[in-house]
Amino acid sequence: KKLKRPTGNSRALFLFKNPTSKTEVQRSASQYYHNLKPKDSVFKEIAGIPFPLVISVNPDNLLAKAYGEAPHFEGYFNHHAGSNDNQKILDWSGQTPLVYNLCGQFEEDASMLLDYDDLFSFMKTVLGPVGLPDNVRSRLRVAKSFLFIGFQFDKWYTQLLLRLLND
Repeated sequence: KKLKRPTGNSRALFLFKNPTSKTEVQRSASQYYHNLKPKDSVFKEIAGIPFPLVISVNPDNLLAKAYGEAPHFEGYFNHHAGSNDNQKILDWSGQTPLVYNLCGQFEEDASMLLDYDDLFSFMKTVLGPVGLPDNVRSRLRVAKSFLFIGFQFDKWYTQLLLRLLND
C-alpha cells in the first residue's frame, strides 16, 4: 500500500492488528520518506540560518540534505534503543549545526513513531533516565530563544515538547 501525505491537520497515529501489519507500514513509511522531495526552498533558508541545533519532529532528512556540503551533524532519537547509542551525536561539540530528528529517522524503521505503543515508549525513554544526549540537553539549557515552525501551541503534544525542550 502506498502512503499518502496527510491532509489538513491530520496527525493521527495508527492502530495495528498485528506486528506484521506494523512492519509493512514501517517499510511503506520508510519508502515514502525516502522518495520525498522538498516542494520549496524553505529548507535551504532554514539551513542558511546559523542555528547550532535544529530539532525536527519529522523522520525525514530534507532539512539535513539542505545543508548540502556545508559542515553539519545529523542524528535522531531512537525510542527503542535510547538516545545515547548514536556515537555521531556523542561526538557533536556544538561547533557545527546539528539536525536532530526527535521522532526517529526513516532509515531506521523501528525508530519512527507510528502507534500509541511507540508514543508511550518515546515518552518513557525521552523523559526517563536515558533522555536526550547530554550535549543536546546542555545546548537546550543555554538556549535563549526557540523558533517553532508549523506548530499549534494549543495541542497537548506541543506542550509536552515545550516542557521537554525547556527542562
